[in-house]
Amino acid sequence: MPTFDTVRVAAIQATPVVLDAEATVAKAGELLGEAAAQGARLAVLPELFVPLYQSNAWARGATAFGGWDELWERLWENSVDVGGPHVQTLVDACARHDIHCVIGVNEREDERPGSLYNTMLTLGPEGLVHRHRKLMPTMQERIFHGVGAGDDLEAVELPGIGRVGGLICWENRMPLARYAVYEHGPQIWVAPTADDSEGWLVSMRHIAIEAGAYVVSVAQYIPAAAFPDRHGSQVALVPDANGDGFHCPAFESESGTCRLYDDRPLDCQLYPLALMWNTAHNEIVLGWDKKCPFMEVQVPDAIRRHADHVMRMLEQPAIMEQITQHPRLIGRFQEDVVQLSSLPALTGAVIARWEQPLRRLLWEDLSRLTDAMEQSGFHGSLAAYSAPYHYLWNALLPYWWIDLCGALCLFVQSPSGWFMPLPPLAKGSLERPFREAFSLMHRWNGSSAVSRVENVPPELSPMLEAMGFRLVPKDPDYLYRAHALARLAGDRYKSQRALCNRVEREGGVLIESYHPRDRVDCRQVLEEWKRQKRAKGSNPYAEFLLQDAGSAHEVAWSHATDLNLVGSVVRQRGRLCGYTFGYWLDKTTWCVLLEVADRTIPGLAQYLFRDTCRKALSEGAEYINTLDDSGLAGLRESKDAYHPVTRKQSFICSETPKP
Repeated sequence: MPTFDTVRVAAIQATPVVLDAEATVAKAGELLGEAAAQGARLAVLPELFVPLYQSNAWARGATAFGGWDELWERLWENSVDVGGPHVQTLVDACARHDIHCVIGVNEREDERPGSLYNTMLTLGPEGLVHRHRKLMPTMQERIFHGVGAGDDLEAVELPGIGRVGGLICWENRMPLARYAVYEHGPQIWVAPTADDSEGWLVSMRHIAIEAGAYVVSVAQYIPAAAFPDRHGSQVALVPDANGDGFHCPAFESESGTCRLYDDRPLDCQLYPLALMWNTAHNEIVLGWDKKCPFMEVQVPDAIRRHADHVMRMLEQPAIMEQITQHPRLIGRFQEDVVQLSSLPALTGAVIARWEQPLRRLLWEDLSRLTDAMEQSGFHGSLAAYSAPYHYLWNALLPYWWIDLCGALCLFVQSPSGWFMPLPPLAKGSLERPFREAFSLMHRWNGSSAVSRVENVPPELSPMLEAMGFRLVPKDPDYLYRAHALARLAGDRYKSQRALCNRVEREGGVLIESYHPRDRVDCRQVLEEWKRQKRAKGSNPYAEFLLQDAGSAHEVAWSHATDLNLVGSVVRQRGRLCGYTFGYWLDKTTWCVLLEVADRTIPGLAQYLFRDTCRKALSEGAEYINTLDDSGLAGLRESKDAYHPVTRKQSFICSETPKP
């Protein structure tokens, strides 16, 4: 009797990165890696996964064409040419993980720009195995997609898996189309879809019986929150046809309803009006954008009536409390926004809650933060006195800033309360800014011990102790001589030198400058590194740090150039297996901010670190800062093994407990 292998198949119901083909393909590659790690040999993703499925919520506006040109252009730009780089990225992922996949895409033809197609691709390590274009787009899909030719109805043999065939969504309701595929004897039937109804499940059970095949059907999942966040909106705004301002494609102006949300978000309810601070940042005002196309087609009385309605809404206690608890809903002053009315009650409520108008730390604030660090005189060899160091964590823990008594004060909003990651930054005496900052934190945190100031330099210790504050040493930064780490000479570096030599003997290792296209592979290396660390065993605090690391690394991968970070990646026989990022703290000190290397390759971490130190030395570095050890004994041992020339001490300042 013939025997049959058991084949594990992954049905991946995931959400794409809406209208971003590169990010969606990268996400698909990660999902394939996760599926392969769990033993899957075939993975099936939803219909039109790249870059999104155009639901009927889009169709009504799209038929009008006016105001939708940018959407059409973005959809075309983020669709997939079968001979292009996105398919190659997926093929590379299949090869890397030894897996085959079936994925739905919006397909375009670069050589013949025109129609898009609802296409199902079958891919593997060997490349493109099969392409099928949906025969007849269903309902609203006909606005977006052309008709398939019907010359691709077949099943294909996948090595180690079997014969795989199928149809897209409601094509499965076509008996003759099914029969054409049945003729090729599919053993696994794939049916990417946007239908999750009970009737669909019945159809899939019927096909399993009719085809004598295992059926894998994966439905779309795109929640409203998946849509891009453009300046406070959960949908991508599209330009007015005349080039003046923007329209929200999801908003029905005739009915005043939203196609995406049952309950429209607050900022959407205000549109085309907005909340913002005035120029002095001491009063909240309601205004409108002069470029808003709504202003061009509506008489001023209509806008005024809307403003009156919004004013009454903002006086409601629940709305006022919502804004007070989430001050980020209040934007910054914009010169091109006309101020309609001041909002003294809301201003009073916000200031009563926070005492000072907080400002969210944004990209444009980094130069201000850098200048404040330099003016304070603390800007030096402590790693924390660098804007990128803090901006990296801004996505995980929101950073805010205010001006207190002429000092820039940076605050972090953590789950347990508010604290300052740096002392007040200013020239001259800091006594008053310190007292004001602790007064604010006491107001926000109550009696919680979370109120503190971190990374206080030693030169502030006498003043703070005289003021009655308590100072506790923080884990110090490790500082090394650059030439010592670049050479690794002598007996005390014998073990590190031996590991580097081992990497060189085995060969096949190449270190290159980081490029944004490395982001996907870096993400995979980080996840594997985390698994390796956990497999070795980690204490709860170390596990907490591992969980938090992802967001900081994502910022580095995406914004390295903007943050003046310099990155390197290391490959062994073509496979990316490690990376590092760093920055200049001053003219003579290079700081290693992030470093990850495959722990299964002996000596790789040491080899990458030595290369980093050699490059820094060649560019004028005298010292290498490797941050602190986070209180982890294993990390402390590793840092001590490189023989630091000093440990840069700083302190955590808190109020002395009352007896």
